[in-house]
Amino acid sequence: MIILKEKLVKKNEVVRQRQKYWFLEQLKLAKELDKPYVIHSRDAAEDTYNILKESGYNKGVIHCYSYSPEMAERFVKLGFYIGIGGVVTFKNAKKTKETVKKIGLKHIVLETDSPYLSPVPFRGSRNDSGNIKYVVREIAGLLEVEEEEVIELHLTMLCNYTDWRIRLMSNYVEIESTSGLDMAVRQSLKFKTGNFVWRVRFNTPLDPRTVNSNTMYVTSASGMLKVNISYDSSRNEVQIEPLEPYAKDEVYSLHITKKVASKGQKKIKKKKLKYSLNYKSLLV
Repeated sequence: MIILKEKLVKKNEVVRQRQKYWFLEQLKLAKELDKPYVIHSRDAAEDTYNILKESGYNKGVIHCYSYSPEMAERFVKLGFYIGIGGVVTFKNAKKTKETVKKIGLKHIVLETDSPYLSPVPFRGSRNDSGNIKYVVREIAGLLEVEEEEVIELHLTMLCNYTDWRIRLMSNYVEIESTSGLDMAVRQSLKFKTGNFVWRVRFNTPLDPRTVNSNTMYVTSASGMLKVNISYDSSRNEVQIEPLEPYAKDEVYSLHITKKVASKGQKKIKKKKLKYSLNYKSLLV
């Protein structure tokens, strides 16, 4: 939900009230569907805060945050995460830097706002999620922590809003579904993997006949990666091991297709598949 700049509508109370009405209606819909929401609020901090507090359903992100550190604390107390992107790397972004220090790592969502707001050293050019590592680096410096800590905590936070539990281990990425198979199958899981092995654990037993290189595969911009796929039925875990080296700075996508099925060939609910996790890892 984007709230227009307050100064543009304050002279027209009808427009302002209309904005508030439809904002609340969208919040009600999110609550009804039990979905988080992303809010872009500009020059309307108090209005935004008061409406969210009134709604009583505070599950989401204040996107592209531009208000004060003190206001960020108020949003956090309501239950929101604060979206921090490339702006935090700008020399003149004092409020954003202070906000990071004020609210701490566990309340931050890393963002790109692509194609805008590229971080330094690419400020002014087209942005994409490959630049998020510069945001990680800046936040780690501000909070005096290791970049790996920023990455791991962010992935943990991310999984609060998905049906995956993701762990960064010493030599593999482990992805675990936290609900039934209907919510477990996702497509285009993207990670900058280094030399990691993919491990995807489902909490529903799979039909081994549907776990193969035709139903699961790894791709990059250069094409398909040669992999060995195995299924451990005792752990309901699929392991995808690369048979060739990863290319430096390449982003790989693990595709889990709709052809993957549980025992008994249980069909996947198509309406659930649209909630895909399409995330480019922060590993550098």
